[in-house]
Amino acid sequence: MKDIDLDIQLALNVPLQNRFCEYGPVFSNACENLEEVEKKLNYKNKDILLPLSSGDQYLFALYKDSKSITTYDINKLTKYYVSLKISAFKTFTTLNDFLKFLITDDYNLFNTKKEIIYKLFDNLDKNSLYFWKNYLEKATDPNLNNLVKNKTFRLNKDYIQTGIPFYKNDTEYKKLRNKLINLKESFKFINSDLFYISSQLDKKYDIIDLSNIISTDIYDNYYDNLYDNLEDNWIYVIKNELLNHLNNNGSIIIDYIYNDDLNNKQTFINSKNIIKYNIDSKQKNSKDSIYVYKK
Repeated sequence: MKDIDLDIQLALNVPLQNRFCEYGPVFSNACENLEEVEKKLNYKNKDILLPLSSGDQYLFALYKDSKSITTYDINKLTKYYVSLKISAFKTFTTLNDFLKFLITDDYNLFNTKKEIIYKLFDNLDKNSLYFWKNYLEKATDPNLNNLVKNKTFRLNKDYIQTGIPFYKNDTEYKKLRNKLINLKESFKFINSDLFYISSQLDKKYDIIDLSNIISTDIYDNYYDNLYDNLEDNWIYVIKNELLNHLNNNGSIIIDYIYNDDLNNKQTFINSKNIIKYNIDSKQKNSKDSIYVYKK
């Protein structure tokens, strides 16, 4: 349990920053309109590689009857949060009770909600149980708040439910809940930066989802010295590593752009092999875009 003890210690000191890192704040829910993305790609019976993040991408792919799902994330703490979210599905029989776990009256995910998390212990795997039991014993409320990103718009009920059917009504919630209860094994998780994930992949995929990782990385490093070579690095990773793990007729979601706010420096996105799809955003009266490479 030494590795988990280290995870707990680092989780207790999560920095308040937004950049991707090995131990950072975890997203509480997806920012993408997943229904709109799936309409363009069709997840059913597909082998999919996607970011773990809040777990919503994984849960949505499971809900849509994907053939297999492999998750990845540079942030190791995502697996503990997603395990907790899955336990909430298994524990709470109704969507209303589940949403009490996901959303609080003051839109502060973990604030004064330890009593809800304790209810989830019976459905946690051994390692996740050890993490949460010991984490909660040591954490103060501010620590709990820092672990999960809790921007108000992310925890707004309408925002959460847009694009995710199983957050909208009991029927779809129970459909996914039953799938999770009947799963014979936990989700497959690779703790890795996308730059180095290729060596850890042992199969090919029909869909590889990079979410908004590239645009976020470029935006975060815009004023840093790292920026000049960042585009070339991403082009190399996609062309020379990720494409080797893409099935014939497969697709790579190169980027998800919110409000279609495309940085004009991202010239590689204009490649002739990449299709742009305009889709409805999770935010009202707004449009997003996804850029998809088709093999």
